[in-house]
Amino acid sequence: MLCAPPAPSLDGENKVNALQIPYAADDGNGGPAWGAGRESNIMGRQTGMKGSGAILFQDVRLAGGSTVADVLVRDGRIAAIGRVDGRGEAVVVQGTGRLLAPSFIDPHTHLDKAFLETPREAEGLMDAVLMTREYQQNLPLADVQADVIRRGGRVLALELENGTGLVRSHVSVDEIWGMEAFYASCELRARYAGRLDVQLSVPYDRRFLAQWEEAARAGQIDYIAGYPTITPDYRAAVDELIAVSEKYAIPLDLHVDESDAANIDCFRYLMEQTIAHGLHGRVNCSHVTALAAVPHREAEEAIALCARAEASVIALPSCNLFLMGRGDRGIVRRGITRIAELEQAGVNVAIGSDNIRDPFRPFGNADPLEEALLTCQLLSRGTESGMSDVLRMVTGNAALASGRQDYGLSVGAPADLVLLDAPDEKTALIENAARLLVLKNGRPVAGELSGRHVHSCD
Repeated sequence: MLCAPPAPSLDGENKVNALQIPYAADDGNGGPAWGAGRESNIMGRQTGMKGSGAILFQDVRLAGGSTVADVLVRDGRIAAIGRVDGRGEAVVVQGTGRLLAPSFIDPHTHLDKAFLETPREAEGLMDAVLMTREYQQNLPLADVQADVIRRGGRVLALELENGTGLVRSHVSVDEIWGMEAFYASCELRARYAGRLDVQLSVPYDRRFLAQWEEAARAGQIDYIAGYPTITPDYRAAVDELIAVSEKYAIPLDLHVDESDAANIDCFRYLMEQTIAHGLHGRVNCSHVTALAAVPHREAEEAIALCARAEASVIALPSCNLFLMGRGDRGIVRRGITRIAELEQAGVNVAIGSDNIRDPFRPFGNADPLEEALLTCQLLSRGTESGMSDVLRMVTGNAALASGRQDYGLSVGAPADLVLLDAPDEKTALIENAARLLVLKNGRPVAGELSGRHVHSCD
């Protein structure tokens, strides 16, 4: 069984010779090999900490603006921001103007599909679905959990290394694997507890009602997943999903209108019913690529409904860019929803990685910065402010789409932080800046920070 490494002990000796930051390499069993491959050290001194694990970031630039300040972390939370005298209290990390951001959030991925090797490249979305089902059918049911843990663990190890603090994964529930992928995902969540939060979006399937309800009662289902667009009757599917959401008090996280077709009927109906049932702020719509295929006036009306419903839209640019627009001739669509128009209407927009090295997309490094940079290019945003807006799609906006109200760079917020080797957000995105130090609840969990960036408190 994979266990998290113990928190660094700071009791006893005043001098901290080497606070080791684990490097999240894959251990081959779906988890990080702590300390394997390489390590980084924080060198410094502290006094009087009594195991509190206080850390003081000095002279860091705060993401979302130009403010340079000190940030004190104590007891797992941000204790102070400004000019902080931490002498004799905390390990001091000298930021020298480097960028401090809330740890990233990946609000949409598929742990159970990632790193799924297939003999050929998919010809499109539905072919990728068929290839995935073929893989499922060829894998003995007794081997499913171990397989998902192995492949999904590779994703989480990469996410952790890349400064991600929360991942939400959609889980397959079907007649082939039943609930096995869900149970494997629960195991992965347990293995990473304390280092990386894992939320699960689980489809409601009447064939497995008893197991589903047991999981819901146990609090293991964070969001109800669904694919109403591809059902025989999207209205009936939406109605059922809303009824289930109301019954179990679990928000919705749905794949909606993931298509090249100029048809957003499902999206419109979902927004209308969200408003009618008072589910404002409790619905996430992923993809909605068809929104880019309909006339502007029709799109505007649907977007206005989305804003009224206070729904979040999660765009998946890298995967949709690969899958969409393949049949276009002449003007080829970019495979991305109307992010700019959604933003202008006040809709909360986040971005996620979606599929990682599987039939749906053979690329991906589970890196929110990588996804954000691609989004900047697709949206033609190259200014500091424009790129900062996109970075919020993997930080604050993604937190709102994940139900995290206490997230961010504010006093009292959980110290889920990443220190980037860049002076600003634009540079961080363009250069895919190194993650010098990653904190989860104030505790170092990953990073490459070396002693030259830390000084003595004396």
